[in-house]
Amino acid sequence: MRDGSHDISADCAVREAEAIVATLRLREVRAMLLTLAVTRRKAQLAWSSVRRLLAEAEREGDAERVQRLRENLREAHRCLASVLHSSSVLARALSEERAALVRVTEHRIRHQVEANRRLLVECDGEHMTTP
Repeated sequence: MRDGSHDISADCAVREAEAIVATLRLREVRAMLLTLAVTRRKAQLAWSSVRRLLAEAEREGDAERVQRLRENLREAHRCLASVLHSSSVLARALSEERAALVRVTEHRIRHQVEANRRLLVECDGEHMTTP
């Protein structure tokens, strides 16, 4: 084993592990975003349904139902706002995870290119001294 080759192997293993972890985190955030997208759509549908029912109750002059549906509409709006906020937070997290994955990948590629360059220099040096 050449001097430093163990360090290079260890560095490569660490970088590979970092890439795997970053990829897994990226997948987790994507899965959460998909779940939130479904939840957001359901919250939007609930809000629209309550709004439609409220308009109907107002047309019919049903004051008790109007009051109840206004509260339901406020609650549906709070839920929708919460889901939209969570979606934006996760979208930002996904963007940060992607950037981290790109940084890890770029670093790994630069390191591999440098290791390959050193190996070529060593091989050329050995080749030139061999009869």
